[in-house]
Amino acid sequence: MDFLVLFLDLGYLKILKILKACNCIFARFSQTCTTTPNYQS
Repeated sequence: MDFLVLFLDLGYLKILKILKACNCIFARFSQTCTTTPNYQS
């Protein structure tokens, strides 16, 4: 059970990193990736 929780946590963190990367990529089209503090965490 602990392994399952650990796997889900790692998968969740990986998804968060992917979503943050996608947000940054999409924001670059409007040049807001480096100017918006929301993307720098």
